[in-house]
Amino acid sequence: SVARAPGESHHREWIGAAKGGPPAFCNFVDFASGISETMLVANLAIRTGKRIEWDAAAMKARGCPEADPFIRREYREGWRPEVRG
Repeated sequence: SVARAPGESHHREWIGAAKGGPPAFCNFVDFASGISETMLVANLAIRTGKRIEWDAAAMKARGCPEADPFIRREYREGWRPEVRG
């Protein structure tokens, strides 16, 4: 379970964090990103029909090259993904 935000609504707490205040009590990196990654790997298993051994550091399904097109895409000549950071 996830604890509730202390004394404020979740919405106000999130807005405050977005405006440079303290991090939200339940921020995406600590909580939701792990759940999202788990669900996406489950979708890989369904789409490939295979058991997936996920290497999170390499962003790769070990021993399942059929999953590669679903993880990364080949871009047409002259196009590339936007890189932020």
